[in-house]
Amino acid sequence: ALINAVGTATEAKTAAFRAAGVTTRFGEAATGTTTDTVTVVNLGESPRSPYAGSATVPGFLIAQTVYGALLRHLTAAPSPEYKPRPPNTAEPTTTGANAAAAASAGRIRTG
Repeated sequence: ALINAVGTATEAKTAAFRAAGVTTRFGEAATGTTTDTVTVVNLGESPRSPYAGSATVPGFLIAQTVYGALLRHLTAAPSPEYKPRPPNTAEPTTTGANAAAAASAGRIRTG
């Protein structure tokens, strides 16, 4: 159930990112960030469920919590202290085995 809970939380996170219109720098729908983490903890003698997919009670509660919290955060006005980083204006580059695939996708230049 704990592994299932991680999947349910990840699905809810992705849905919140899509609902908020978060995109990658290439304009594609974003599914998360490079610093995302999902942690699931069971702190004791609570009712147990063998599953935690979104069709179960635990999964539904997980999904609603993750989706609601993230959507509120993603659509809230930034705080006055928020200082966005300047956009990365340099074109990303790569070398090695993935360079040809990335270049053929039109996303980066090789070099």
